[in-house]
Amino acid sequence: FHRFVPFPRIISRICDHPCEAECRRQELGGAIRINALERACVEYSTKRSGGATFSSRKSARIAVVGGGLSGLTATFDLITKGFQVVLFEAGSQLAGRLRQLGEEKLPRQSIDEDLAMLENVLVEVRLNTPVGSDTQTGPSLRAVIDEFDAVYLGVGLTGPASRGEELTLGDDGRIAIEQLTFATSNPKVFAGGSQRYGSAAYSPIASVHDGRYAVLSIERFLQKASLSANRDQQGPFKTRL
Repeated sequence: FHRFVPFPRIISRICDHPCEAECRRQELGGAIRINALERACVEYSTKRSGGATFSSRKSARIAVVGGGLSGLTATFDLITKGFQVVLFEAGSQLAGRLRQLGEEKLPRQSIDEDLAMLENVLVEVRLNTPVGSDTQTGPSLRAVIDEFDAVYLGVGLTGPASRGEELTLGDDGRIAIEQLTFATSNPKVFAGGSQRYGSAAYSPIASVHDGRYAVLSIERFLQKASLSANRDQQGPFKTRL
């Protein structure tokens, strides 16, 4: 499970399983309960290792802005690929939104156990460090863009509109994001999560999706490869079923 899901204890608890709504098994008495299977994999597993393997270290430095599920997933994938990562979080702890879900839905222990992996790898976490031109306690987005080779913004819906000084905003005031590649108007900056979905219901698994596939774009950008080639089956897509 850990090979495919970066934070299995968290995801097994809060996955919103959109796949179940499309499952053809519904016609025969009920969809496959994929979230229940995910949780069983975690709770009945006897192997409690960190699970991840890490590539040799690369010289490129990537900034991830936002310590929510989208930003954490991007951080996880970047460090497993060997990139140097600095994670900026405006609050005093990571996964702040997840911690508000309540102990019954998502125990704090599950969050802490999953995030403990970050303590054992080469990732720099800067708490209480908002990014934006209107903040006095953290760097401007321009400064971050200039310092790093690429940037991922997982800032949630509350990200300040002042980022529009560096990025094009849509009519809704959110960052304009290319839906397939997560690219923005600045070639070094990629974004996802709630900035992409807006006021739609929060989807933990969509946040994981965005962080993961934004990293694919960042990797291609650094390799000067096509951001969009061979991605027609990225995320959910229609099958013969």
